[in-house]
Amino acid sequence: MYDAERIYDPEKKYTEPELMDLAVRFAEKSVPESDGRPHPLVGALIARDGRVLAAGFRGEKAPGTHAEEVALSRLTAAQAVGTTVYTTLEPCTTRGKMACAQRLIARRVSRVFIGMLDPNPDIRGQGEWLLESVGISVGKFDSGFVSKIKAVNGEFTDYMLGLGVAISAPRDGAIIEEDPISVHGTYRVRPRPGDNVVLFGRGSDYTYYPQAPIVWSRNPGDRTWECPRLWLAAGDKPKEYGIVVARVSEDLGVWLRSYAAVAKETRKWIGASMPTLPPGFEVLASITVTRSAKKASPPR
Repeated sequence: MYDAERIYDPEKKYTEPELMDLAVRFAEKSVPESDGRPHPLVGALIARDGRVLAAGFRGEKAPGTHAEEVALSRLTAAQAVGTTVYTTLEPCTTRGKMACAQRLIARRVSRVFIGMLDPNPDIRGQGEWLLESVGISVGKFDSGFVSKIKAVNGEFTDYMLGLGVAISAPRDGAIIEEDPISVHGTYRVRPRPGDNVVLFGRGSDYTYYPQAPIVWSRNPGDRTWECPRLWLAAGDKPKEYGIVVARVSEDLGVWLRSYAAVAKETRKWIGASMPTLPPGFEVLASITVTRSAKKASPPR
């Protein structure tokens, strides 16, 4: 995959900033998985007294292999003891097989420098805390390298932190004349498996009415979504409605999917109102529109 000696000189004694720079250079060689999702660029380098013993990058040996795992595989157990590890991303703590933080602990490394914390909320800070809890010294990359690492992992960070959903039409404050309307929007990153993102109507009393699941564009280059039929009932007077895009918990997602199945068959959404936000309900985007008054019937 690479000629290590072209990237670093195993006989040279490097400074800490130089070792950080080398780890970033390895990260840039990362090979992403072919599953259509953003993945981080990660490089890991193991050194002793400024001399590089081993290095690796994500996906080097096989799709999904982690950089720390690759670098450690190049050393014997005795060689890894007391070393310093430079990894551009916080070592993971949850994984199908042995997590990288646990690998570092098992190999008895002395210090770990981290480029950026994992943006995954299920991992963020856990790797750093676990390493420190067993006496491994944890340091951070210099700020210039941190900025570079975050820049090349921007899409992965967006993916882990949120969808970046926005409502494009109707515009905030629009007057709605007819039912149903089509709601359109954009998003920064494609939803993760398990993301339950649903459109809600919101009454003026902040009661939430489930409407319909969002339809995401299947074209990766066209990051748009739509809800083709949203009903905002007319009354004798103009009435304000909220249009809310929300991510909901798995429990609520199951409930909403069962209603979605009924809606698909009957072409009518029959969700019940929710006077308060349930646990796991996260508003991603919201606008307010006004439904015009019901038109009077013409005289006979």
